[in-house]
Amino acid sequence: MSDAEKKNEVATKRNDFWMRDPRGFVDRMVEKITSRKLLVWSVATVALFLGTVSDAHWVAVSLAYIGSEAIKDIAVAWKRA
Repeated sequence: MSDAEKKNEVATKRNDFWMRDPRGFVDRMVEKITSRKLLVWSVATVALFLGTVSDAHWVAVSLAYIGSEAIKDIAVAWKRA
């Protein structure tokens, strides 16, 4: 097998990995980011109740989470239109 054929085979395997899911690469990344944001917000909420996070910091985390969710919803609505 020549070097060019090996490189082509590796490239094909990489493309198969990224395109295996029919939703597409961007949708999978958005889904991961969303769940990470929710996890961060959940941890901040628990930390607030435990007293390790101030109310001002919790509000900042909450605003970031709500704002990013709103941006995502706008993007989905725009994509459908």
